[in-house]
Amino acid sequence: MNKRKNSNRELAKRNLDLSTLFEISQVFNTSLSTREVLNLALLIPMGRLMLTRAVAALTDENENLQIALTKGLPVVQDATLPTKHLPRAVTTINDITREELRIFMEEQRLHLFVPLRMRDKLCGALFFGASGRHTVHHPDEQAFLEALGNLTAQALENARSIRELKELNKQLDQKIQQLNSLFDIGQEFGLLIDRNEILNRLSFTLMGQLMVNQFFVLDKNGPELRVLYAKGKHFSPEIIDGCLEICRQLPDDFTAVALREESEYNALVSRGIQAVIPMRVQSKIKGFLFLGKRLNGLPYQAADLEYLTILANMTAISLDNAAMIREMIEKKRLEEELAIARAIQTRLIPAQMPELPNYDIHGMNRPSRDVGGDYFDIIPLSETEYLFAIADVSGKGVPAALLMSNLQAALHSLCLNRLPLSTLTAQLNQIVYRNTTMEKFITFFVMTLDLTSGAFRYVNAGHNPPYLFRADGRVEELDEGGLILGIFPDAEYRSGSGTLAPGDLLTMFTDGITEAMNKREEEYEEKRVIEFFQSRNGNKTCAALNEALLADVTAFAAESAMPGDDITILTIRRLA
Repeated sequence: MNKRKNSNRELAKRNLDLSTLFEISQVFNTSLSTREVLNLALLIPMGRLMLTRAVAALTDENENLQIALTKGLPVVQDATLPTKHLPRAVTTINDITREELRIFMEEQRLHLFVPLRMRDKLCGALFFGASGRHTVHHPDEQAFLEALGNLTAQALENARSIRELKELNKQLDQKIQQLNSLFDIGQEFGLLIDRNEILNRLSFTLMGQLMVNQFFVLDKNGPELRVLYAKGKHFSPEIIDGCLEICRQLPDDFTAVALREESEYNALVSRGIQAVIPMRVQSKIKGFLFLGKRLNGLPYQAADLEYLTILANMTAISLDNAAMIREMIEKKRLEEELAIARAIQTRLIPAQMPELPNYDIHGMNRPSRDVGGDYFDIIPLSETEYLFAIADVSGKGVPAALLMSNLQAALHSLCLNRLPLSTLTAQLNQIVYRNTTMEKFITFFVMTLDLTSGAFRYVNAGHNPPYLFRADGRVEELDEGGLILGIFPDAEYRSGSGTLAPGDLLTMFTDGITEAMNKREEEYEEKRVIEFFQSRNGNKTCAALNEALLADVTAFAAESAMPGDDITILTIRRLA
């Protein structure tokens, strides 16, 4: 009878151990930091086995154990233990043969050594004092600690992987931010013709991207060097003059360099210069960018030099272009700007419609001026899913076109993250808000469509509601969403959903259609759009319908004295 009780008690204890280990593994799976993992690895056995002191150590880059955390005893200072020839399993102090380890455990009154191994390599160790019940641990307790050590090692590896992933994500985010800034700067530089405006934009970029507020720019014209721009009190005229002779001696193949105390350019370092970036146009040095200390105190890394090299070259090219453009007459300058803007805008809007099985798709854009603020896009997300978008930027001309191009770039970038449409729209809203003034805003409609099922989701950010014309004659408005983009930074958006069935037609358009005005100052209005599609839907292609709608609107407003607005139409029909 006693033997059966003992057996049942032993079985219950093992079940408890297994249950505890299972719970520990679940907790470890949610632990993202090394300290949190070590803290749990010490506290759980201390409570489970009634231990009063414990120590956790991690292996450093020199393969020595360094104390990382203690429980029940003071912080152990400067304790370094070599990892070679340490026990591979849970071991009591009486069986420790490594002298340094044994002395350490005796000094700290530690009784058990638990190795933490990952892929047969020691990554750390746990030490525990004797139990309040006994000094010799039961084999089951040692087995429990052995399993705990394995779980802890895996959790530490997971925490390390998560740290590395976060660091990689941080680097990737920084790279994306830099690429986006270069894209934005390239667009701005392409439209700037004043040298001071270009250099001011360079100053803002250096401060915003690299925390640099001490720098100067030298222009190089043959052997002549002159100061174009200086920022910060440190670089006085005397200090800059002292750099001119050094610059004359730099070779033609000089590349960007971050300076250190032991640098060959000690004369520059002594003047507070920490990086020198050549400014090239067509492989020829046109100037130099000298950078002082960063506000955050960080040194310039290789990635920073790469970014600065592109930025410096873009600046040099922009300065060259500005010098040439200033020589042109005002009319010629404006014509070229508009031509460039129109070319950019044309590339941002799909030139050809995708040929999708069982779907007829057509979009068109007619700006009222050389460039406009209307926009539509068709972006493949996968072989069976597409994103459709249409937007209308407030205003007309170049300012509206630039804001439209920023919207296009941001939308394409965010599509890579496969965000929910409500989240995507909220992030677009924040980008527009940060990059525009109060009088600039965007109405926006975005929809994803599953080509196989016809299921779609959408968000309408203050845009004219698209109309869904059902095959049975019903008409539905797609108006679920939220506010227009760029007004409130924290605006939230709801998404709507539906299904495009065979024979259904969906059309989306900008207010250039509905607000077109005739000579009696009557607007075309939504009701005429509905009547148009209801009366002409039939078997016409989407291209024919869009062209016919444009012709109808043009005829309606033919004699109007009011200037027309940009017009954009995007129509989708499911054939089968």
